[in-house]
Amino acid sequence: MIQPAAPRKREIPSKTDPAGIRAGLPPENVAEFDEDYQQVMAEAAKTLDLAPVLSTLEHWHRIAWMYTADPAGYRRMLDTAERLIAGEDVPTVPGDVSKAGLAARIAAAR
Repeated sequence: MIQPAAPRKREIPSKTDPAGIRAGLPPENVAEFDEDYQQVMAEAAKTLDLAPVLSTLEHWHRIAWMYTADPAGYRRMLDTAERLIAGEDVPTVPGDVSKAGLAARIAAAR
């Protein structure tokens, strides 16, 4: 019997690929990315300074990376942050426990 192909995971965009970053963003963030990117590109054309462009791409790349890697986890993170900001009692994990868990997952993936 032929096994169905596993769903293909979306690729993490390059840090300097605006189109890839845009494609990796949650749909609700695309318009804001477009606005930010167009603004810094227009400014760069005037000043000949690409530092703000690269900084903007770095900011949005982080979001695209998190969302592309785990869309459901990204949404849970936003929900948890909103609940914390609203003052709700949200279960948390100490930083050292989180780091140890991440280190174990990274080691297991190698």
